[in-house]
Amino acid sequence: MATIQMPRKYKYPHLPNQCIRVLELQPETSADAGLRCRLVVQKIDNIPYEALSYVWGKPTVYHSAIYCQDGTDEDDEGEIRIGGNLTRALIAYRLTDRPRRIWVDAICINQDDLAERQAQVRMMGAIFHGAQQVLCWLGGFKNPELEEPAALIAIGFLRQFNIDPAGELRKV
Repeated sequence: MATIQMPRKYKYPHLPNQCIRVLELQPETSADAGLRCRLVVQKIDNIPYEALSYVWGKPTVYHSAIYCQDGTDEDDEGEIRIGGNLTRALIAYRLTDRPRRIWVDAICINQDDLAERQAQVRMMGAIFHGAQQVLCWLGGFKNPELEEPAALIAIGFLRQFNIDPAGELRKV
């Protein structure tokens, strides 16, 4: 009888103070291919990166996984379970010709380490501020005719908010 081998869970290495992990999302030409990455530890201002803003969805429902391989040792590889919304965002933003460097909270922060989570949440303003650009994932459209106009309204709001955050908050 054959034994079913469960995928190895990724083991996060220790994250030094005032450092972040950046996801290097590996390129792929097929949207059906699995997600692969490296996680690189760095200071916020060391190497340019983008940040991803998205809706997590249900925190305990995982639809997929991303395979991380940070080195050549077996201990430096494994899977991180992620939600469906993040999976779709990463597939949509994945490049075909080169890695894409993205900070994304659900992957770049060890969610099982409370102290790390707290420290990284305190740094999130600086993390987003230090990003070259912030990618926003509003989700895929089940009914584009109805949902796309709402997305365009949301994008318009975000543009105005970026020009005058305090004024837009007063309006809300």
